[in-house]
Amino acid sequence: MSRTTRSIALFLGFTALLVAALWLVAREESKRRARILVPVPPPPEAPAAPAAPEAPPAEPELPPEAPALPAVPPEEQALYLYRDANAALLANDPLQAESLALQALALRPDYPDALRLLGHVYIMQGRVPDALRTLDRSLRAEPLHPQALVDFSMAHYLAHNPAEAIRIVETCRRVHPDYSPALVQYGLFLLSDPSRLEEAETVLAEAADRFPTQIGVRNNLAIAQIHLGKFDAAAATLDALLDLAPSDHTALFNRALLEIQRDNLPDGFARLRAALDAAPPARRPVLLNDPDLDPVRDNPDFLAIEEEFDPSRAVLSLPPGPSSSAPAPEAPSSPN
Repeated sequence: MSRTTRSIALFLGFTALLVAALWLVAREESKRRARILVPVPPPPEAPAAPAAPEAPPAEPELPPEAPALPAVPPEEQALYLYRDANAALLANDPLQAESLALQALALRPDYPDALRLLGHVYIMQGRVPDALRTLDRSLRAEPLHPQALVDFSMAHYLAHNPAEAIRIVETCRRVHPDYSPALVQYGLFLLSDPSRLEEAETVLAEAADRFPTQIGVRNNLAIAQIHLGKFDAAAATLDALLDLAPSDHTALFNRALLEIQRDNLPDGFARLRAALDAAPPARRPVLLNDPDLDPVRDNPDFLAIEEEFDPSRAVLSLPPGPSSSAPAPEAPSSPN
């Protein structure tokens, strides 16, 4: 074999060996790759669609708003306050009645009902100047109102102006002839004038017939009869009253005065002791200071009674005061 031929043969053999080696290497590499687990990343996913935004939670349904109430006019507020003041007065609470009436007048300054009620409260409290001023305003706002006239006359009487008190109550009687409180008050005012005792008896007798259970009216009628010297009529009036109210100390006292004026001293002093027993302690010195007892002040029996019921009189001589048999009138507890 020639060198050329041998060279070709060697080249071909070498080439075959190289191919075989490369094939073997490729096969082994394929086997090795099969033995090694190589994670293959998954293909990329399509981007997810954006989530729809959540709807906000529904707000709870509120009930429909009630329509706004209209504001209460001041005149109507004043009316409500006046009604409450009147209720307080009827419940014998004059301080509360005064406060409510003043509130009503702050809203309605010329409210005649509130002015009249306030004036009545001032009479009950003994605030005579305040009563005069307030009742004058009430009559300017509502002229000739019967209750205002009666209270206005009472305020003048308490201010020691009986002539004006009589003039006002006479006006009320002319304008309102059927207004009963004016009749009672007129008789009382006449009783304070010694020159008009006959008129006082007539008026008080009419009032006693119209109001048979009113103790004050019958007591004042008896006083008029005693001062007129009509002792039998006065005794009948007082005995009927004591049948109705046996423990009324004013009636007992007037009955004692009647017997003392009759010069029936034993019976008179016995009745005087009974009157003082029934009277409140604060009232006893006033009764003992009554001018109608002046004729018996030196009597030993009277001095013993005086010392028992008012020991201060044994060392102190009290000045004469207004007759307790015709006391200053008390204001009624509530307006008529």
